[in-house]
Formats: sequence, structure tokens, C-alpha cells
Amino acid sequence: MSLGSLSLTNFDHALKTLYSDEKVLSLIYKDNPALARVKKRTDFKGRNKVLDVLFAPGAGGGAGFAAAQANVAGAQGAAFTVTRASQYSIRQLDNETIESSEGDEGALISAIETEADTAIQSLRNALGMAMFGDGSGQIGQVSSPGASQTLTLVTAADVVNFFLDQKLVFAEDSSKNLRHGGATLTVDGRDEAGGTVHTTANVSTISGIANNDAIFTESNYTAANDKKMIVGFGGWNPATAPVAGGGDAFFGKDRADDAVRLSGWRFTDAGAYAGYTTEQAVRLLCTYIGRSGWNPDCVYMSFKRLDDLITELGSKVQYSKVTVPINKGKQQVAEVGFDTVRIHTPGGTVECIPDRSCLEDTIFVQTTDTWELWTLGQTVKWISDVSGARTRTRESADGVEMRLVSRGNLVCKAPGANGRFDWS
Repeated sequence: MSLGSLSLTNFDHALKTLYSDEKVLSLIYKDNPALARVKKRTDFKGRNKVLDVLFAPGAGGGAGFAAAQANVAGAQGAAFTVTRASQYSIRQLDNETIESSEGDEGALISAIETEADTAIQSLRNALGMAMFGDGSGQIGQVSSPGASQTLTLVTAADVVNFFLDQKLVFAEDSSKNLRHGGATLTVDGRDEAGGTVHTTANVSTISGIANNDAIFTESNYTAANDKKMIVGFGGWNPATAPVAGGGDAFFGKDRADDAVRLSGWRFTDAGAYAGYTTEQAVRLLCTYIGRSGWNPDCVYMSFKRLDDLITELGSKVQYSKVTVPINKGKQQVAEVGFDTVRIHTPGGTVECIPDRSCLEDTIFVQTTDTWELWTLGQTVKWISDVSGARTRTRESADGVEMRLVSRGNLVCKAPGANGRFDWS
């Protein structure tokens, strides 16, 4: 690729050539099976969009005509008023770097690739994590905070959600306001194996911080009950069932009217299900979902839980692979594949898929075709100016800026066709 004389126009051309829409989507979906597999709709226009879910067929049947006629009652439906959530990833490159690369196309391409790759990676991580969240953007919980710059996490595996220079805010949970007026801690180190994060100041500098406090990236959560991120599986299929008088207002609807059909199945390893293995939990959920008339076909779980499942199955283990097409509009432009473990259950055959964003102690059994990701345009796209350029001159600094965005939300057309099992 020849850039000719160096200019902002040629810089933008290089970005478009190196990072086509197809490549961006391929990089976004790589290592994010839940995000890759969900059906995409790119026509989410208007301020919001209403999703109608039928959860009761209505009355008016029976062996006797008079009774059937007398008992007529209309079908019951729920209207979810779904709104979009935006997620950005922005990178900047100074003009000195661009100018010093004049005559050295390789150096400029390397500079572009470094910034664009990290921008895509950042958005990929955020969207992948959001697929399993409740929309609050919670990325972990605090364990035993003290006068130390080491932030210990309740779940060590959550360390994958943290990165250098990330600014963190804290709240008692995702229904409370931020601690200390939204004061932040900045990440300056991580211990991947130990599951701890190092910050630039003592954790105790956040006034009121306590054990089990929720952690968020700054701006993803700003006030009590915020849902600024995509509302993922954890929102549509929460661990706790909505109850009458509980104040549930999920996209404007109280799901207590029919907690299972409007918010999915849920079981925990307590009572009758204490000591359940992963295989038993999968079979339990598939039995109930199948009994309801659905055919679950996949199970999302963490890598560690899949490894434990393989050990459980022993000689019965069956490996498989699922391939997902990547489409631009109606045209397939690429594909990604994921290795799976197959289990035969009373509700049908399911593919167990590891996803790095799935909670360590939770599995989600799902009927894939009940889920859709609604977005305004392509799932992830460059923000272009009026001329179509993907780069722009920074007004307040000597350099250029690249911007990526995703605008949309996840929807479930039949929550009762899905379920979760949580281990404590």
C-alpha cells in the first residue's frame, strides 16, 4: 500500500484499508462466542423500540361450549420499551509520530495498528463482558479493603476485567449511589494469577468503601440503578426472581406477573440441588425448559467450569465445534469458530461453550433463537465525520483521533426459554 506524500487524508485512507468493516467485526467477535453467536439486527432506529412478549395464551377453552364461552379471557403480553446503550473506544495519535514516519510506510502502519488494535480490543472486552451483565457495568467486587494500594477481588477470575490506567468507581451494589461522590482509583498494575489489582492510591482513600462493594469503570455507572451498558443475560435472566411489590421495572415492565416466562428459570446449589455438578445443573435446566415447550441448544460457562465438566464426563465426553458467520448487511464476509462439549439432555442436545466473560460460578442454558442484539447500524463501527473520514484533527492538541462506537441493546423474545444455575 503506497501512501504517497503524508497527510491526514492518506492517514485516514491507511486506517480504512487496514481496518475494513469486515476486519473490525472479525476482531470484535473473536474470543467472544456469546457476542458472536447472537442474531444481529441493525435497524434499531428511533428513541426506543418496543419488544412484545406473549406470556399467557388466554382462557376460553374446554369440553363444554357454554363454559368455554363464559371463561373467555384475552392473551397476556408484556411490552418491554428497550432503549439503546452506547459504548465508545477512542484512541489518539500525535502529529509528531505521523510526521516522523514520512517516507517510512511501515512505521506509520505500525503506529496505526497499535492504536486501532487496542481500540478494538477495548471495545471487544467491554461488549463481551456486557453480554453477561445486568446493564450496570459491574466488573468485580471488593474483598477486605484496607490502607493498601492492593485491591483484592472477591472472585480472582474477575481480574481480566481490569487494565492499566483504568479509572475505577465504587458503590455498595448496583442499586446504590457511588461511594465518596464518585471518587476514583486508577489501576497501575495487576496480578493475573493472584487475582489482585494495584492502584495509584490506597484503597481506603475511597470513603466508606466496604467488603463486597461493587466495582465499575468510571462513566459506566454514575448513579443508583444505572443501566448505561448493554443489558445482558444477567439482566434478562437475573439470579433473583422478581416478586410482587418488589419494584421490578425492567425496561418499564414489572416481571413479577410471571417471573419464569418473563425473566427465565433459576436454580442454586441449595436445598434439593445442593451438591449438583455442572452436568446435573445443565440437565436440570434443560428438563424444565424443554417441559415448557422449548429446545435449549447451548450453555455458556467459564473456562474453569468447562474443564471441570470435561473431568465429570470422563469417557462420555463428546467434543464438537460451532461455526458462526459474520455478516455485513445480508452478505457473509467471514466466519469464526468455537470448540464446544456436547451433552444430550431430556430437553435436547446442547453445546457447552466456554466464554471468558461468563461468571465463574454461573452457567446460562439458552435457546439461541430467542436472543437478538439490536443496534443502530453495524454492531461496531467507526465514527466518521460528515466527509466520511474515520480520523479527525484534534482541536485541543497536536494530533488526530480515531473513534469506535457500538449503539444498541440485547433483547430476549422468550425469557422463559432460558435459565441459569448459580453455585455459592
